[in-house]
Amino acid sequence: MTFYYISILFSLFEFQEVGGLSSLVQARAALPICPVCAALNPSLILYQEGSGINFTYTNPYGLGELRYLKGAGTLKRLRLGLSLSSLYRPGYGEYIFSLGKGFSLLTSFSFGTLLSLYYFSISGYEKDFFFSLTPSLSFKREEFLFSLVLLNLNQPQTGYGEEMPLTILLGVKSHFLRWADFYFDYEREKEERMRLGLKLSEGNFYLGTGLQTMPLLFTGGFGFTLSKVEMAYSLKIHPRLKESHIINLGIRL
Repeated sequence: MTFYYISILFSLFEFQEVGGLSSLVQARAALPICPVCAALNPSLILYQEGSGINFTYTNPYGLGELRYLKGAGTLKRLRLGLSLSSLYRPGYGEYIFSLGKGFSLLTSFSFGTLLSLYYFSISGYEKDFFFSLTPSLSFKREEFLFSLVLLNLNQPQTGYGEEMPLTILLGVKSHFLRWADFYFDYEREKEERMRLGLKLSEGNFYLGTGLQTMPLLFTGGFGFTLSKVEMAYSLKIHPRLKESHIINLGIRL
């Protein structure tokens, strides 16, 4: 029972904790920032402000010795994204390496493909290695950005007999106010999930908040930029587990 509880929690957490601004506003499909472009939706690389790297750290839901670390980087000129994440505790380790490539079809239309390699190490079980493929599409129209992500399109199966199901993710970003960005995500796996997010900006400082259904999660936090460095802190509140404190560091190249 403990093994299945931990494996389900771990496999879901990496996707839910994308990092960067996503940790504040919950959105992840139509959010052209480094950790999203590198680990989920490389079709957004074309709309990113520039190349960069990002680091994310948290103790998920305050679960004992559980630690989550993620590093991501993008090269806009080459339209490439790389990310490496680890979720570990004594006796368990989950490591994910992702390589993404974006392509431009038209001025306002792009697509991308992401290859993710998974490595699991669980005490008392054989180590496991498999890969997943995730295509994505993005379309920009004036102040709106639309994205479609087909996560785990090949539906890989782990050596422990669990299948990673296809997840359909639709996202919209709106920037019709100078100081505000609005986000909406619709996700369908075995059940439906929605996310709403809001970012308020003033100069180099911003606030963010988000809401997710299934389970009901609330997030909030702040961030600021100093020259090419960006720092952000977010708090994620779960209805049954403890809160997560998430720290992000970004550097523009």
